[in-house]
This record gives sequence, C-alpha cells and structure tokens, in this order.
Amino acid sequence: MKTKFLSVLLSLVMIAGMVACFAVTTSAAGTNVAQIGTTEYETLAAAIADAKAGDEIVFLADITEDVTVSKNITINGANFKFTGGISVSGSSTKATVKNVNFVGGANYAITTNRINTITVENCTATGYSYGFLYANKSTPTVVVKDVTVTGVNYGFHWVYGTSATLENVTMTDVYYGLYVQNYASKALTLKDCDISSIGIWERSGSSGVQTFKFEGANKVGTLSSSQYAKYVLAEADATVTAPEGYDVTTTVEGKEVSYSNGTYQVGTPNTTYKSQHWLTNIAGDKNVKLVATYTHKGTSGALTTVQPSTNKAFVGYTAQEVEQQVIAADGSTVVIVRYVPNTDTEYKVQHLLMTSAGDKVYKAYGTYT
Repeated sequence: MKTKFLSVLLSLVMIAGMVACFAVTTSAAGTNVAQIGTTEYETLAAAIADAKAGDEIVFLADITEDVTVSKNITINGANFKFTGGISVSGSSTKATVKNVNFVGGANYAITTNRINTITVENCTATGYSYGFLYANKSTPTVVVKDVTVTGVNYGFHWVYGTSATLENVTMTDVYYGLYVQNYASKALTLKDCDISSIGIWERSGSSGVQTFKFEGANKVGTLSSSQYAKYVLAEADATVTAPEGYDVTTTVEGKEVSYSNGTYQVGTPNTTYKSQHWLTNIAGDKNVKLVATYTHKGTSGALTTVQPSTNKAFVGYTAQEVEQQVIAADGSTVVIVRYVPNTDTEYKVQHLLMTSAGDKVYKAYGTYT
C-alpha cells in the first residue's frame, strides 16, 4: 500500500513538473498577442526581445504598441490591426514586415534608421498623422509590394539610400505619395503602381538625381518638375498615366516616348500613317469625292497631327474638325478629313441688255451680289 501511494505521488509530481515547464513557453490563453513557433508572448516587444535571426513573429490579436527592431526577423501581422510604430535600426538589419493592417498611429507606421534592408509586403495603412514609411538616414534597399495606403500625409518618405522597388502599391488621399530628398542620387522602380504624387525635397547644397523607373502600367496624380527628378520607361510595355508636359524618356533601344490619351508610353519613331481628304455633301455626312491622300510620320502610340489641306481643290469648302488618331505601330492608321461645301459663298450677277444677235452688250443695268 505504501509503495502504491509513493507511485501515485511520484506521478503527480511529474505531471506538475510538465505543467510548470509548459507554462514557461506558453502564457495563459487569451492574453497573448504574438508568437514565435509555439511560444506565445503578452507583448510584441517581448517577442522581439526573444527573437533570433531568421525568426518570424506572428500576431495572435490586434496590437497597440510602439516597438523597435534591430534583428534580421520577420513580423507577420496575420492581417490583424496594429496601432503604433515599428522603428527599425542597426546597420546590418534586414527586416520584413508583412500582412499588417496599420491603423491610426500618431507618427509613421514604419521608420528606418541606418539599416541594410526593409521589406514591406501585403500591408495596409490608414489614418496615420504623419505617414506610412519613413526611410530616414541610411536605408540602402527598400522593397514595398502589395501595399495600400490611404488618408496619410506621406506615403513613402525617403531620405538616404540606394534603390527602392515599389510593386502594386496604391496611395489614395495621400498628400505626398512619394517624397524623396535629393541628398544623393537614388533609383526607384515602380511597377503597376497608383501613386497620388511624386515630389522632390531640394535640400540646399544637394544635387542628387532621383531616377523613377516605370515598369508595367502605372498612374501618378502629379509629377515633380524638379531638375533632380528623372522619369524613365524601362520596358517596351511600360506606361505611366500622368499629366502632360514632363520629360519622360525610355531606355528601350530604338524607341522613344509618346504621349496620348493622358498616358506616356514607349513607341517607334518615324512610323508612317496616312490622311485622306474628302469632299462631302452639304450635310457633311456623306463622302462624295476623294481629292487627296498624304503620307505622314510620327511615333507609334502618339496622336496624329493632320491639318486641313491648302490645296486649291478645296476652295469653296470648309474643313470639319479633324479627329486625330493614335498612331498604330503597323502603319495602318488613316485619318479622314472632310470638307463641306460653303452655303454662304458670295457671287455676283450682272444684268445686261444685248443686241438682237446676242453678240454684243447693248446696255448694262447693274451688278448684284
């Protein structure tokens, strides 16, 4: 009996020990907000403090907190809400933030200070008093992909760095979409992005050129006219819908940039197209006679520049407004110019008395218009 009692007691002690060990790695259910593997934490800061290089911290709930990251780790928001700021520092730090819904913070959602790389994926941000991403001081590499930003002052504010890539990024109701300081030359690649604006902060004594390279289909509300802003279509099918009048070039060999229907695109120079010039009926709705055909040249993708002909054959006719066409790369574009007969052309009538033979004017009675 005594032996059995001791056996039962030993079993209880072992179970208690297992429970105690389990409690070290898992806090009470319902109070934890993040986990690394199977280990849960009551705060995001605690998870970051315990994380090792290569770890992924996963949210278990909405979080309101300000944290600092100086490790090569991934923060996975698991589509929960985060209110606060994530500050990333450390010259060798390569951090990733993904699947986070940033909501209503007081400053920036993410701030970097002298790090190696920041990657932000599949995030949203709204209602921050300053903005979404502030790459302050040295941030050589920035990658932002599948991100939507609304209702903030700054979408991406970049001070120092080397290269940034933005893919499938949308910024609406953002006063400064991309705001880049010209401390040193930097290159930003935009692919399939919809950005409210691009601005350059020209610092006194700085002359770094900021090169914006476009791939895929992009839209920018306003472009900076700064001498330090350079816009490039980097692929044959790259486009950017933006206001007209900016110097946009291309690196595609043998091509040049054209502008039509509110969009910059890559085109082929010296592409031929034709214009046909027709006389019409008085109503102007039926072509009567083809008088002339002319050959023109332009850049494919651009609008034609056909003007009414000055040929004498069109005297007494008025040209209708020319409907310019986008120049097709295969040279098939034809612009039709129509000329309608004038109905108020002045002419004169002379009234003459003739001899009985009709071969001599006897008397002129007058001329009427």
